[in-house]
Amino acid sequence: MTRSFAASTLFPYPFPQVAQAIWFKYPNPYAEHVCSIDVLDHSICPRTGVVSVDRLISLNQNIPSWAKRLVGIGDSFFAFERIQFHPQRNYVEMHTVNLTHRELFQMNEEITYAPDREETRYDQAAHIQFLGLGHKPNALVSSAVTKIEDAALTRFRENAKHGRSGFMHVLKALYDCPDASLLPRINKTGNES
Repeated sequence: MTRSFAASTLFPYPFPQVAQAIWFKYPNPYAEHVCSIDVLDHSICPRTGVVSVDRLISLNQNIPSWAKRLVGIGDSFFAFERIQFHPQRNYVEMHTVNLTHRELFQMNEEITYAPDREETRYDQAAHIQFLGLGHKPNALVSSAVTKIEDAALTRFRENAKHGRSGFMHVLKALYDCPDASLLPRINKTGNES
């Protein structure tokens, strides 16, 4: 069974600022589960001007011990993320999928950022499907799968909430603090220093 999650919010910053801040989203104190992000590829489409960036994200999810024992997985995960900036259409879209344990579960997330008057609209949708334990269906296995799906969806909701709070932290640090003291590695122009 597929479990779904959706969230929308408005960030009280204009789209150009939000689009720039995406590059500075990590690290932040609300996303301790994100260990590292590596750029795998980047390109600009000469016809459309769309900037595409592929990234590998390393995560530590702190999986409940009962789920680790039941499924035989650890806390470390990798995800693939593709970010596309559409300058002519004025929006950003992000697609993320899990790379680790795809034989057990599949997580697909889509995020868009788009102008909404003087603010920026953020829409997030995710679909998580647990593919099973490799056993023939029975009541015990079905119950375990349901419990794992519920735990995964709960963790995703928590991480999504922290992600929005963390991004707001980054936006405030970049645009509301003259000395950017909340993010010492970013100078006043928004460039890494």
